[in-house]
Amino acid sequence: SLRSLRSLRSLRSLRSSSHSLRLHSSSQAASSSSSVLTFFHLPSSSSSSCLASFALGVVSVVFGACVRDVPPAYATVEEPEACSMELLQKGAKTRAGFSDFAGEAELLVNVEGCDYSGKDLSKEVLSGVRGRRSDFSRTKFGREASRADFRGAKLVDTTMVDANLYESTFDGADMRNANLENAIVSGASFGQYDGVWANLAGVNFEGALLSSSDVNKVCKNPTLDDEGKGALGCKD
Repeated sequence: SLRSLRSLRSLRSLRSSSHSLRLHSSSQAASSSSSVLTFFHLPSSSSSSCLASFALGVVSVVFGACVRDVPPAYATVEEPEACSMELLQKGAKTRAGFSDFAGEAELLVNVEGCDYSGKDLSKEVLSGVRGRRSDFSRTKFGREASRADFRGAKLVDTTMVDANLYESTFDGADMRNANLENAIVSGASFGQYDGVWANLAGVNFEGALLSSSDVNKVCKNPTLDDEGKGALGCKD
């Protein structure tokens, strides 16, 4: 019929147009490829050196763009002044929660031989502090002072009420009249350092938390007075 003939002619026309379009696209692609090849075609005498220069130029541009906004891998952090209050704040949050890592270089707070006597340390973290032979007399400790090294230190009239002193060492320290009321003293040591016992005369252990083995060790200290023995429940 006439309608079928017209449909057949339209279909043939569409196929012809599609074929022409494919030929045109292929021609353009070939032309583009030829142009690219022509662009990179170099005389044989200078091709190697030019390609090397071109490659180095591209690498330099790309690398420079990438590196420009990259921060340095390590930032230089100025160490706080020795024996300063700022030094006690070094890595404070980490030391408060993970005092067993306080010996790492990034967290180490070495205040050996420093004088903090009479200062209010109630807001400072003393966990992991290396304070051998330092003077903390008449100071007020904060809540965190676990795994600290106070061997041979002066802690006369020091207030450590409610402080966490877990596994801290007070061997050979002068702790006369120190107040450890309600402190966590489990694992702490009050023995000898350089042949000198920790001086526990007048120390208040009322309500302090110690294990039975800890009590036995503290009770062996000859400087512990009768009041201290009574608070700890020492047995004769």
